[in-house]
Amino acid sequence: MKGADALLYIGGADPENRRNLPSKLYDYIGAGRPIIAIVDLDFRVADLIREQDIGIVVPPESPEDVRDAIERIRNGDYRYDPVKGDELTRERSNAVYTDALDRLLTSE
Repeated sequence: MKGADALLYIGGADPENRRNLPSKLYDYIGAGRPIIAIVDLDFRVADLIREQDIGIVVPPESPEDVRDAIERIRNGDYRYDPVKGDELTRERSNAVYTDALDRLLTSE
């Protein structure tokens, strides 16, 4: 994954997936590559990618937008900063969780 120019996440538009944040997404974030997410625009995955600016979200019904996203990354029109996704990696999440547990266990 780390050798890819971009990673593709296909989440579709099934309302059952609206709130999902699949573990695959965290693997993608950890790879430090931009994500092209083909997913309904109001899904949680889309919100996360936009808020963290770690990729481009395109609606499933628009193959032209998928093509444009690929072109933007290929041409350097989308600048990905891999540091932006650092706070979302499993390692970082585990460190925050462990720190919180340590503070809880050592407090009086």
